[in-house]
Amino acid sequence: MGSDTDWYNRYGAGIQDLLVRGFVEEVPVEHLSRQYAKLWYLPHHPVFQPPKDKVLVVFDCFARYSGSSLYDHILKDPDLMNNLTVVLIQFREEVIATMGDLEAMFHQVRVTPDDCDVLRFVWW
Repeated sequence: MGSDTDWYNRYGAGIQDLLVRGFVEEVPVEHLSRQYAKLWYLPHHPVFQPPKDKVLVVFDCFARYSGSSLYDHILKDPDLMNNLTVVLIQFREEVIATMGDLEAMFHQVRVTPDDCDVLRFVWW
């Protein structure tokens, strides 16, 4: 593993990548002092992937403040995750199996402008 400075720089590059790709945007200075009906700041932390030599920015929607988390207030879909046994059996049914990796899926979900202020985070 690299030094703390190295990890900090790589994490900062990850935040910068989110900005460049348009997944996040800077809050205009004049909006920082406004009063909002819905406002939430998400904590975030790095996750290091040594095999890929990659640093991921992970946002914690389960973090609690005053007994509440963002996850407590969002609309929840039914659990569509398949049971591992079912998945393994289905792999045996056909000749070809496929899988995918959804890169930055959390960041690519479009959010209405009215809801953007509940997905804020601090970075400098």
